[in-house]
Amino acid sequence: MVANGRFGPYVRCGQRTRSLPDEEALFSIGLDEALALLAAPPRRARSAPAVLRVLGTDAAGRQVEVRTGRYGPYVTDGETNASLRGGDDPDSVTLERALELIDARRHALEHGEARPRRSTRRRAAGNA
Repeated sequence: MVANGRFGPYVRCGQRTRSLPDEEALFSIGLDEALALLAAPPRRARSAPAVLRVLGTDAAGRQVEVRTGRYGPYVTDGETNASLRGGDDPDSVTLERALELIDARRHALEHGEARPRRSTRRRAAGNA
């Protein structure tokens, strides 16, 4: 079955659904194409962050990488993620600089300095 739903056109067989590329496909898709779409694995909304560069390994033997994420480039050792600073270029960051950033981030997380705490208390309803 093909239909135009809330999120656009799709093809459905039982519980399996797959999106169609555009509304014109509603009228032009054939049975073979629909079956091929349904046989393909579903698309995921977000994919894993892409690895830009592998910098090397740290003292513990973990691989240090520069990745691109939702909020910009960052470095990771697989355990701790650290954002690059304004002056750091993802193409020219060194292993030593990446380890500095990761150590600073790890220190901030251990000492509670990483994120400012938001108050969870609600204000009392007063006279306006």
